[in-house]
Amino acid sequence: MKAEVILPASKSISNRALMISALCKKNFIIKNLSYCDDTQIIAEALNAKKMDSPQTIDIGNCGTAMRFLTAYFAIQGGDFILTGNERMRCRPIGALVNALQSLGADIRYLEKTGFPPLKITGKKFDGGMVEISSNISSQFVSALLLIAPVLKNGLSIKLNDEIASKPYIDVTMWLMKEFGVETEWTESNILIVKPQEYVPHDIIIEKDWSAASYWYEIVALSEDPDAEVVLKEMNKDSLQGDKTIMDIYKSFNVASEFVGNDLIIKKTSQQPMDEMPISFRNCPDIAPTVMATCKGLGMKPQFSGLENLRYKESDRLVAMEEELRKTNSFSDTLSFHSYNDHRIAMSLAPLSLRGYTVQIDDVDVVKKSYPSFWQDLRRAGFNVIDFVQ
Repeated sequence: MKAEVILPASKSISNRALMISALCKKNFIIKNLSYCDDTQIIAEALNAKKMDSPQTIDIGNCGTAMRFLTAYFAIQGGDFILTGNERMRCRPIGALVNALQSLGADIRYLEKTGFPPLKITGKKFDGGMVEISSNISSQFVSALLLIAPVLKNGLSIKLNDEIASKPYIDVTMWLMKEFGVETEWTESNILIVKPQEYVPHDIIIEKDWSAASYWYEIVALSEDPDAEVVLKEMNKDSLQGDKTIMDIYKSFNVASEFVGNDLIIKKTSQQPMDEMPISFRNCPDIAPTVMATCKGLGMKPQFSGLENLRYKESDRLVAMEEELRKTNSFSDTLSFHSYNDHRIAMSLAPLSLRGYTVQIDDVDVVKKSYPSFWQDLRRAGFNVIDFVQ
């Protein structure tokens, strides 16, 4: 199997760039902005802010939008209701709301305490010192960081508990620095952001390393000893946490090599390592990919750092356990449920390389982060057929 793939732009960087654009006093151009659903939801919500309030904004199941916009609308003038689908109303946001309320934000729960939907009456507040639990979602921390420089006194953010997905916080701080905002992370886990202005300049969004993970899985599961995929225009110096996929898949007989800006991933002659420990504490989004890979290869590694998977677009621990159990049957056809979760659908599809016919419901769910996923599979030689039962 040989393939060349142009991955979508990074969803996480695109979303942060949009928030900085909204907080910046002057316009700038964002080139190669992700065209996935999550990024479009944030863009549309920020445009809606310009309309008369009150505004009811439905962000579906976009966790980034819920977290980032909660902090953003809290410092804007106007009344906003942030809501989402049934799953979003089960995803916790209490830690972020408590932190914002301690700073003076006017936020109320409209249904269950600690969960969306939220009624936000935006107003100016000074900032100062705030504490937040950082073991549920790094997006709580990033949401505070993004608004911190525009507050009168900035913010000092004390991170309590073990930090989840730290690389995403690093990406937020890196992007803020790209736009002229200095941040400091002290040894006592306090993030300090003094009052500053974002400095506008045009930016090009790099490719998405989370999307790259599915191609690593494809190479690992391929029975072709010469399987090779070229991922075009990748950033080898990226701070995206899921770049660790290169190291993880060394254990699955997959090598990575940069030739210029192109990343070549291919099989090696080494044997996969069955008992290696893998922690997903800093890279939870690639956990379903690795789980499916291990199941396809018949491997049983030691996983850790899985706690946050319960708070994603689905309970990914339950979802992957339920769906991967189906491979224990003697059927040649596997009918998988996506749980309205893009990463579940995309991680299960490559199992077709192990001799199965794979059927997946709700195929449009991949638009949340990787809209061209099925088209890219077709171009790589997969037989992808629209199926109506």
